[in-house]
Amino acid sequence: MFVLCMLFGPASSDVAQQADKAAIKKVLSDIDAATAKGDFASVAKFTNEKIIEANGGLEKYTEVISNVMRSMEAQGIKIISHAFDEPEEPFVVGEQVVSIVKELTIMTKQNQKIEIIGYQLATRKKSGGPWLIVGGGGLAQNPAALPLLVPGIPKDFKLPAYSMRVVP
Repeated sequence: MFVLCMLFGPASSDVAQQADKAAIKKVLSDIDAATAKGDFASVAKFTNEKIIEANGGLEKYTEVISNVMRSMEAQGIKIISHAFDEPEEPFVVGEQVVSIVKELTIMTKQNQKIEIIGYQLATRKKSGGPWLIVGGGGLAQNPAALPLLVPGIPKDFKLPAYSMRVVP
């Protein structure tokens, strides 16, 4: 993280960074709770605005999330557990503050147990405002989207690894 701060600069003081980390954890917890209740409109409200725009607005993106969850249910996919690491130190890129939060998700599909080691990308405006989330799975499939979501991020910036595997 020291290298990131040297490249991009720290987001703010230690106290402010701790407040940012707590706010990120709260958003991620709220997303998990909303997902468990099937409240996909709330999940969408926590999503990075550029993802919302690319999907035709909040209402349409809420429908996308709902369709994905229904498809998972129809395939017999169930989320067993979902845990997050501590958010990494927030850093400034252009007009945004960014943090990466690694995660572990365990799901089942029929008789298989699936482990996903991934991450969430948390962003907010440098001037303040809510933390918004981009799922690492989407970025792993489309890494070219990163500079669109975080303008000014260096081309050689490395996101964490994202992996999915069947486990015993």
